[in-house]
Amino acid sequence: MNKSILFAMLSILILTSCSKIATLENTPRLPSEAEEAIAYFEKKYDVKIDPNQDWNSTVSGQVKIPKNKAIEVERVSEAEAYTMCFEDHPQTADYDMNDIVLRTTRLSEDKIQLSIIACGAHDALVLGGIQGTEEKSFNGKEVHELFGYQYGQKVFINTEKNTAYKEPVTEIVTVEKNLRMDDFLKSIYIENRTTGQTIKMPQKGEAPHAIIVPTSFRYPLEKKSITDAYPDLLTWAVNMNKNKFWYLYWIDELVYPDKFSDQ
Repeated sequence: MNKSILFAMLSILILTSCSKIATLENTPRLPSEAEEAIAYFEKKYDVKIDPNQDWNSTVSGQVKIPKNKAIEVERVSEAEAYTMCFEDHPQTADYDMNDIVLRTTRLSEDKIQLSIIACGAHDALVLGGIQGTEEKSFNGKEVHELFGYQYGQKVFINTEKNTAYKEPVTEIVTVEKNLRMDDFLKSIYIENRTTGQTIKMPQKGEAPHAIIVPTSFRYPLEKKSITDAYPDLLTWAVNMNKNKFWYLYWIDELVYPDKFSDQ
């Protein structure tokens, strides 16, 4: 099947609601009966669940059960980190998804650490849509310049194995209390001032040129397609019941080394 068609299929499914893949235990395949599912979560998290209430996310902040006792049960806790990856040329995308790479971790209930960890683009790319009160004001700033380069130097930042590593550019953002990190990221977009295009999270049916992944995601190297680096991705895109954790299984020689997990 043509790769562009597969990506169109993927866009229907991928990360328009990032909570669907929020943690390794998120949206697990549960026992066939809702009652067994409830018992499973009560024992696992040592909580008491009232299935007759509407969506309930107040049980120790861990699980929620639909009023109709639906079999699917979501865990609503955050992942430890989230990674947001952008593709800067929608019409001619190579889908290495590393043209801008952002990472978030939570510092407190109202503070999120936002890091720019990579830029695999030569175009002038400007960040926008960052919610909250910024420490360094990344909003409206050109990304190469934030790393200390001048636009036009034609440099890739942390997307090639055999080039110098640059420390991420980091700021602290004060947000509304308990704003989820994936929801924080959903509003962020990039403006490509070279082409005049704006890239943001896709709507249903749109090709994904921005994705959010729960974990310190091993994003692809320069010019390496995410579908080659993560062979399980397209299987999951066709059937979300298969290979739900596609982002945990990569081809090592096609992804950038993990330099960010401990930051």
